[in-house]
Amino acid sequence: MPVACGGAALRRRRSFVRFVTRYGSHHVLLRQVSDLFYELGYHRWLTKGLLEREGRLTRFGPVNDPYLEFVWRSGIPLTVRDVTRLTTRVMSALSRSFRVRPGQHRARAQSASPDVVRAEILAEFEHKRDIELHAALPVALARLIEDATFASLLYTRFRSGAVHELDVRLDERRFFAENTPYWRSLRSGYYGGFLQLEFSAPFLIEMLRSAIKQYRAERKHTGKLPFAILFSAFPETVFEHLDLLDNAPEEATTALALKFSS
Repeated sequence: MPVACGGAALRRRRSFVRFVTRYGSHHVLLRQVSDLFYELGYHRWLTKGLLEREGRLTRFGPVNDPYLEFVWRSGIPLTVRDVTRLTTRVMSALSRSFRVRPGQHRARAQSASPDVVRAEILAEFEHKRDIELHAALPVALARLIEDATFASLLYTRFRSGAVHELDVRLDERRFFAENTPYWRSLRSGYYGGFLQLEFSAPFLIEMLRSAIKQYRAERKHTGKLPFAILFSAFPETVFEHLDLLDNAPEEATTALALKFSS
């Protein structure tokens, strides 16, 4: 099942994403988009539950937020028929442009930048009858695409799963053998076959070490520390060291967490 963040969790996830894409290795790769086909397929299966009454969307939890925002901002009638049709068209656009399910040609890209993914989807809606939908989709797709970046998936599916002792399913052999992220072929009896992104252990270790190294170097260069780290270093006398305080500590909590886990 997909995992999403809302409220404070969303802010923590965005902080994590900013940190790893700024300081970690492979920052370009971490901004790529994957697993959007799976996300849409899962929610297409849920459509009747999400629309028990026409014209009214039902939210089961934060996991639904990106999809519900997509549907709402698209401006389409809130009926099972219209929502299913829109979702299917977006999935078809992804399937034509990328390798998103088992059996497709391996030469196809399995991920792409947010701009490329957005453009491929919009190309499906260039007919005159779709003029209003075409205009609404860039905003409607924004949260879905944001939540489908490698960095976001790393946080929601793997980091949060491990921290909260959830069931993090991995191909154990490939997890230790691969040096880069990889895709596993899976199939659901409810929403069909799909490819799902996984992160290998060597990749994660390299990214963690790189992020800590780069962040430490920046702190040494500026001579300033975010409050969370300053308080960790001087818990009893923190107010005597305010000259070391960085006034823009947007990655503070993430940096501290990674520091303790390294």
